[in-house]
This record gives sequence, C-alpha cells and structure tokens, in this order.
Amino acid sequence: MFNSKIMLKKILVLSTVHLYDDNRILFKEIESLKKLNCFITYAVQYPSHLSHTLNGIRVLPLPITKNKFKRLFLLQKKIISLIKSEKFDVVHFHDPELLFLTYLIKKKFNTKIIFDVHENISASFMDKNWLPKYSRTIIAKVYSVMEKNIIKNFDKIIIAEKSYRKMYGPDSIEILNFPTLLPEKTEKKFDIMRFVYAGDISELRGIWQMLDIFNTVQLKNPDASFDIIGRFVSCKLKSEVKEYILKNGLKDKIRIHGRLSINKVNDILDTSTIGFALLKPIPNYLESIPTKIFDYMNNKIFVIASNFPLYKEYIDNRKTGITINYNSYKNELKDHIKIISNTSYVKKMAENGYQLVKKTCNWKGEEEKLLKIYKELL
Repeated sequence: MFNSKIMLKKILVLSTVHLYDDNRILFKEIESLKKLNCFITYAVQYPSHLSHTLNGIRVLPLPITKNKFKRLFLLQKKIISLIKSEKFDVVHFHDPELLFLTYLIKKKFNTKIIFDVHENISASFMDKNWLPKYSRTIIAKVYSVMEKNIIKNFDKIIIAEKSYRKMYGPDSIEILNFPTLLPEKTEKKFDIMRFVYAGDISELRGIWQMLDIFNTVQLKNPDASFDIIGRFVSCKLKSEVKEYILKNGLKDKIRIHGRLSINKVNDILDTSTIGFALLKPIPNYLESIPTKIFDYMNNKIFVIASNFPLYKEYIDNRKTGITINYNSYKNELKDHIKIISNTSYVKKMAENGYQLVKKTCNWKGEEEKLLKIYKELL
C-alpha cells in the first residue's frame, strides 16, 4: 500500500514521437500509474488543441507534425512552457530527442527524471532512410557518447528489452513489453488458415516475405485469408503492395486495414490463427523481440517469426510456432507450409503460446516493477 504522502503528486508522461494511443505508454504504463492515485499529465501529439481529461488523466495535446526538425523545436518549446508553469515531481519521457531538454529540466528544476528506452537507439540510426548513409555510423557513435554522459544525471533508466542492459548498465530496470492478459474466450476454430500481421508495414518488417508465403499457401488452401493491420512506411510501398494483390488475384483474400485501435486489433486477432513477425536481421531488430509476438500468443495465435536467437527462445524452445530465415525462407517453404497445414499441430502450438503468456510473459509482473520505481522516487 502506498503512503498517503505521495497522494496528488504530479507526474508528467512525455512523448513527442509516439502516437497518443501507444500501447506501452497509454494502455500499460499509464493504466498502471493510475493505481498511485497521483495527478497524471500526458503530453503527446494529439488531434485536439485543447487540454482535457480523458479516462482519469489530463491530456496535454502537442501539435501533430511529421517534420522532424519542426518537431524538435516547436514541441519542445511548448514543453518548456509547461514545465515553467507547473512543477512536476516526476517527468517520465520516451524519446531520445528529448534527452537534452530533460537534462535541462533536471538541472533547473531538480525534477525526478525517468528515461524509458523502447529500442536500441544507436543501432536504429543505421536504418534511418532520411539520414545519408555515410553519416549514420558517425551519428550513432556521437549519440552514444552524448547519451552516456547525459543519462548519468537521470534518476531511473527503464529498458524494454533485456539486451539493452549492456548499454545502460546494471542499474537499468527491465520493464518488458509483455501484454495485458486477456480473459480466456470461447474455443477458437483452426479449420481455416487466417493469417494476420499487426505493426508498421515495411520491407524491413518482411511485407514481401509475408505476401509470398501467403500467396503460396492459398494456392492449396483457397479458403485462407490474410489481415494486414498497420501503417505503411511510404505511399509508394502501399501502392506496390496493392498492385501485388491485384496482380496475383488476392483481392478477396487479403484485407488491408490501416492503423486500428487496440480493441479493433484484438477483434481481428481473436479470429486469427497464424501471425507473422518476419523482420530483417538488422542490429536494431536482432536483440529486440517484437511485442506483436506476445500479442499473438495472448490471442492463441501460432507464430511465424524470424530465426533470431532471441526469437527462437520464445518460439522454437517454447513450441509456440516456427522460425524462418528472412533471407532464404524459400529454401524450406514447402516444409514450413506442411507444418502450418497441420491443424492440430497449429492449435497445440497456439495453446502453448497462450499458456506462456498466461503464466509468465504478461504485464502483471512488469506493472509491479514500474510501481516500485515510482514508490522509490515519490
């Protein structure tokens, strides 16, 4: 039980990059923080221009802008004004572009600062298409040095993956991105192959591999379907995917939904049987397991993922699906199709995944760690 002295303490949850309804930030962390009975402000890009209360938290809308440089200056200026006008006990931020700003906040106002690391930031520079290739390595190294010096001043570092500990040290705290456990539903039907993908849509995240695998499968399984949920990284890629669908006569079998609310995503996952997570083996992905893998398991979905060592730990070793080589998946495609055509096997692996999430890989344990951090700070 938390001491009454922390009642009405003021927490600012801050992001200039993530969308308002980011699953980790809004539906996991903020929902958990409500249990502290503190005053929570959520500053994030939001369509409305007016500050308002929603589901028990105050939402401070930041202007929506796709221009990265405009975002750096326009949004941070607004945040500085907010900090000056209102003293917060804790600022919990989620974006590396806010490092310097939060460092200044720490120095000037002595506010408790939490840096929530969602990805391998240095490695992520290597696949930023908006950066010239020759500059990526240099920028990654400069960022690493700058970050290392700045975060010494912060009160807590939260990491979303175990592998990040080697970058952020033994004092960093793992808050893994496990799902909130769903109530067990009626028995799912596995007699028809219902493929699904949920997440950003790009070549690096295996869109062409997924389409090719599905196209091959549906030739012998004409009732098979494929739901694609998420944002395309470019209009060009979206057009190319739609062209592929039409060219291969898949218009009635593949549904492109765009980005959906978490409830609508779960509605689709509830009837899906096979989920894709085929990422290219680049540094930022190799040691970061996609949240979607556990979301699939939470919905009793058989997983098809890249054969990275970290992924194999949760899939091959736990018998929750199969792993595939992103670059040479065609070599064993017949064998893989034979496996996923075995309805009883797919059902069993899907059940294994659900039990894994139910017993260990769920948000309950992560929530306890998060609340412990706040108890110490407040």
